[in-house]
Amino acid sequence: DELEEERRLCYVGMTRAKESLFLHSARQRTVYGKLNYKERSRFIDEISHEHIKITGQSEVISQAKPFKRSSNEIYYTSEDSQITGIEHDDNTETNHWKIGLKVKHPTFGVGVIKERSGNGEDIKLTIRFSGAGVKKLAIKYAYLTPVGE
Repeated sequence: DELEEERRLCYVGMTRAKESLFLHSARQRTVYGKLNYKERSRFIDEISHEHIKITGQSEVISQAKPFKRSSNEIYYTSEDSQITGIEHDDNTETNHWKIGLKVKHPTFGVGVIKERSGNGEDIKLTIRFSGAGVKKLAIKYAYLTPVGE
């Protein structure tokens, strides 16, 4: 079975770490100029929580694009490792997405937030884009940047 072979290869790779192992996960990345959304590997979720430490989320700025883009990464380490991430300030991000705010999406273009629901990472925005109509997007997956701030 291919899945079992992938699991075995992942395990072999992890067990070759001498002192500590850092596993990173990006929710979105640009490949050949196209934005792709990915889930974290299922094998990471299979690791017993007693063996990992989630040290937080950090903002990573891409240098490949002329304007700032960010994605979230979660750092996993062994218990005895001393790595720390830059903590993600949920309150700042939560308060940032207000009705009436003008935003830019890499595919849909510029739009205005019309509705907002949810809190924290579960915020969903209804946005009217000038060229793409009305879209309902989850901010944890949407690649939105404020316009004119």
